[in-house]
Amino acid sequence: MFPFEDLITDPRRVEALLDGSYICGEAGTLDYWEFRRRPLVKAFGGPGSLLDIGCANGFLLRCLVEWSAHKLEPYGIDVDENLLAQSSQLFPDLQSHFALLPMGHLEKRGKAGLPDKFDYVYWNVWDDFEFGAEAFAGWLGKARDAVKKGGRLILGFYNEDLADSKAKLKWLAQNFKEPEALIDNAPHPELFAYWTLV
Repeated sequence: MFPFEDLITDPRRVEALLDGSYICGEAGTLDYWEFRRRPLVKAFGGPGSLLDIGCANGFLLRCLVEWSAHKLEPYGIDVDENLLAQSSQLFPDLQSHFALLPMGHLEKRGKAGLPDKFDYVYWNVWDDFEFGAEAFAGWLGKARDAVKKGGRLILGFYNEDLADSKAKLKWLAQNFKEPEALIDNAPHPELFAYWTLV
């Protein structure tokens, strides 16, 4: 894997990576990106495999591998073939760690060449997702089932409306389980929650 420093020293490449990573606001600055996303590494309590559901162009996954104090083995799925190709380019020695696979078919991860279980499963829950919908409960179950015993399910909430994210966390506490920990990024509205599965 090529050095991370080589990746982030070309301003045009950084701009393209940030643009393909779905961050709002000052998307052109790497410092802003790091400030908004780096708190997520607090969810990793040790080394292990990490599945990023909806990995997009893979830049967040690559950053997490670099930022974490623990050795993370990256895996990713996405439904966008072009973004997935970009993602695997950031991990040239790990092409088989990325699969074109919709979240709704996560149970087919083994057939897609991915491990059956992971130490960490991360899902950036889409802002417009209806938490009370039957589909969400099913997808949450699929994400949970991909986590090893003793591993962590991590959910990210990037909604600019903090009240909406808190309402979703309340739904999760009532219908799934109270989060083990909540990582906030005040004054920005990102929230990260995780559950260790026993």
